[in-house]
Amino acid sequence: MSINNHPSESLFTQYSRNLAHKYADLLKYELDQRCYYYGDHYLNSLEKKHSFKGQLEKNVLEKLIDAFVLFKSFSKTSQSAKILSTAYHNIPEKFKNEQFSFSRPPWNYNKQPSNVFDFALYQKAKHLTKQIGSRSFEELFSEEFSHLMDGFSKQLEGYLVKNHFVANFLPADVGFFEKLSIQVGKQLGIPSFLFIHGLPGAYNSIENNSTDYLVVWGEAIKRNFVENGIASSKIIVAGHPAYSRPLHAKLRNEWNDILVVTKSIPGSQLSHHYAIKDRSNLIYYLGTLQQILESIGVKSVRLRPHPSENIEWYKKWIDNRFYRMDVGPLSTALDRSSLVIGSTSTLFVESLVKGVNYVVFEPYFFNETGLDGNILVPPFDGSDHRVPVANSAEGLVDVLSSKKCADLSILEDYISEEFDTSQILDKIPSL
Repeated sequence: MSINNHPSESLFTQYSRNLAHKYADLLKYELDQRCYYYGDHYLNSLEKKHSFKGQLEKNVLEKLIDAFVLFKSFSKTSQSAKILSTAYHNIPEKFKNEQFSFSRPPWNYNKQPSNVFDFALYQKAKHLTKQIGSRSFEELFSEEFSHLMDGFSKQLEGYLVKNHFVANFLPADVGFFEKLSIQVGKQLGIPSFLFIHGLPGAYNSIENNSTDYLVVWGEAIKRNFVENGIASSKIIVAGHPAYSRPLHAKLRNEWNDILVVTKSIPGSQLSHHYAIKDRSNLIYYLGTLQQILESIGVKSVRLRPHPSENIEWYKKWIDNRFYRMDVGPLSTALDRSSLVIGSTSTLFVESLVKGVNYVVFEPYFFNETGLDGNILVPPFDGSDHRVPVANSAEGLVDVLSSKKCADLSILEDYISEEFDTSQILDKIPSL
């Protein structure tokens, strides 16, 4: 069986195709997660069992949040234009404009004072979240549940109109509430903007293509999306909201304090490409890397799992004398590192910005895919000579022994000079 023809593709398609359900696409990501986001290797697996104490603390916290939202719902709301935003990187702080304010949506409220609180809609969103996470597939595609989502959609529409929302800023377009807010916004003429929050690990014409506009960091990211089917006219190159290009003239590239980042696997599937996710490859990756590094004289390195991963699970499978866990702030970890080795990751850019070389280690599996079964993408696929990439043990030994280093000019392609909000504001009709 080919790794690219995983039968789990039918787990979702058999329901959506047979029932022709109008909410099928909105539910896909949530259903995928229920199938794939499980196991002790994830820090917060959807099937994680909570202790009695942990569940009690969770319930108490939920009640406190309920009381907070209820209290805030009585606050007066400004009549000025508002932008719904769940975008990352403190996006609201970058938009200094007195014509509008930012608000988190009812399914993602926080303590931000500009939030427009609606207790009834918040309660309904919480109820929907629990239902989507616990009901069977058959129940989720039932007429009863369809009516429940119809009611929420109508209530959300009224909320957006009443409170003068003029735009929707999002970090992704795959989740149920994200897709629904985009859909309702289109009906009301409210433009949606997806702010890419990481260096893409995949490019296609399905994910990252539901919003009206896709906001990316640099021209290379735009080019990669266009080459994979997304219209150039909807992509805005705005730069990175958290950092700009570095001032470093030279990258650190030594072996005395190496930071290794894990080859994590996503907890859901891509829409255009289903692949088997074998968590044993997480350990295989580190075991292979240890053998390579020890063969060239490296005695120990620091290991940093992805934030979604469970450190304690890794400790049971690896050589803890060779791999020392790095758990501090990422910026501190990069500041002290003499070299970073990892797979396809946004950390590649962050490392170069911090002045430390990043060597890409992406062993091929089947059909020239990575160990997670997904096709490698630029700049991690070896197509750009400015990026040191190894796809085998021999290749990594060559890269490390010859001290191959990333060319900082790569950042000119992937990050614009500064974060520019002007093009985004121009796309919002009432501003």
